Amino acid sequence: MPAFTYTGNYSSLSGWMWFTDRLDIADEGWKLHVSGNARFGQAILDRVLPVLQNGMVGHKFLATSEEVEALHGLQRGKMLAVYPDSIVQAFMVVTEIDRALVGVVGRHDVPCIVQEKWVGRTVVYTRYGAYNSSIYHPTRDIYVDDSIGETAPPWVSDPWGLYSANPDWRAVTAHQPWPRHSKEGHRRMGRK
Repeated sequence: MPAFTYTGNYSSLSGWMWFTDRLDIADEGWKLHVSGNARFGQAILDRVLPVLQNGMVGHKFLATSEEVEALHGLQRGKMLAVYPDSIVQAFMVVTEIDRALVGVVGRHDVPCIVQEKWVGRTVVYTRYGAYNSSIYHPTRDIYVDDSIGETAPPWVSDPWGLYSANPDWRAVTAHQPWPRHSKEGHRRMGRK
């Protein structure tokens, strides 16, 4: 199967094309996944990559339709991962992705991303987790492995009830900030 075409500054790392203009992503948060498949992958990238590039939002995507079709289990459909800096940015990104994809691709056109929460009106899903490998457990004051398969750990409140095309930004802004990891956490994740 052919490679997707795209423009922008990307480099290949572990099978993913990473947006090199924004590698300083947060440690953890409500990551977004845009579901895709071989049929709609190019259309999704054509419309979503400019949104993410213009907003300087950290993201990565699979470069070929073959790689997208090879995803299975809990990874099925996850052709594009987005790493927002905050819940405000996450809400804005979902709204912009929806604007770009409405009428182009819908939930019935691509796989449902299991054990993640569908947000917006098109093909965006979310779960709280590590942007690398571990998340901070505040009540135990330790770093724990990110367990794929749950929408959020029990100590993280779900802000998505506040989401709408016109959210109450005061309530969203007041939502708990995402933790930044200590040097210990960065060392555990192999980061500096």
